Amino acid sequence: MRTHRLARLLTSAAVVLGVGVVAPVVTAPAASAGGYGCTGGLVDSYGINADHGVHAGKKIADVYTYWDGSQNCQVVVKRGPLAGISTRMSFTTYAMTTSRTIKDWDEDPGYFSSYAGPNWVNGAGLCVAEEVNMWDQYGTLAFQGGSYRLHNCG
Repeated sequence: MRTHRLARLLTSAAVVLGVGVVAPVVTAPAASAGGYGCTGGLVDSYGINADHGVHAGKKIADVYTYWDGSQNCQVVVKRGPLAGISTRMSFTTYAMTTSRTIKDWDEDPGYFSSYAGPNWVNGAGLCVAEEVNMWDQYGTLAFQGGSYRLHNCG
């Protein structure tokens, strides 16, 4: 889980700095129960449409939530016009009480061409909410928001 993030971070830093680095290529596994590095079963998903920039109104991502009985795991998978293009993303998952007190959180910021995450948060007796920020290939904010509704309360 964390090693994939480190490899992506190092690769992104090398690209931004123009440094040649030989590193293993991290590819996105197929989406399925336990997909994208998550364990457990798929319990929630929703699509994101761009609300700013040249892609406004177009579907640009899907958010998937998996539950393994004790932890929630989430990924945001790029779709449509941004799929396969390395763009800046910030993805944060929160575990909170029904009164919205944050008890745990995990984030995955960086430049991604296929997906951000997996984010893991403790889930027993807590709910999940997430924040997604995505920029387009021109550096313009394409989406800012997420599911502020509490879901998968375990």
